Amino acid sequence: MKKLLYILLLLPALTNAQRYTRAEIKHAADSLLRTFVREDMFVRCQSDLDNESRIAYSYTNKKRKICYGDIPEQANNRTKGRFNGTTIRYSMIYPCPKCAICDVVKGRIYISLTRWLDMGKAPDISFIPDYVWENDTCRPVTPLSLK
Repeated sequence: MKKLLYILLLLPALTNAQRYTRAEIKHAADSLLRTFVREDMFVRCQSDLDNESRIAYSYTNKKRKICYGDIPEQANNRTKGRFNGTTIRYSMIYPCPKCAICDVVKGRIYISLTRWLDMGKAPDISFIPDYVWENDTCRPVTPLSLK
């Protein structure tokens, strides 16, 4: 009888497993991005979750079939089924006032989330030049003179 009572008490917790709101997904993606870029760079990144874009995710339904849906825009709505993963795009526009040649660094960073909202693969941040990481002025490359 006690086992039945425990099962009944745990049933609501098991039915909501791996169902996330838009805010929970955004929080996980933001915290992962902060581990790869500095805070001043993170402030200049805008997520597709911020501007209420439609973002696809994959999930497994009750028949164990992989399906796709959009992350809900409403605050209280959760994703359907068993969440499998998604990819969140960030657009970065970072001003570099110390560099006269390239005064703005622009690029996109993709954060891949697994079913537990962990990092799927490391984001590609190779578009950010070394002088931005070092907070230094850029050094123009002079072309070789032809003789």
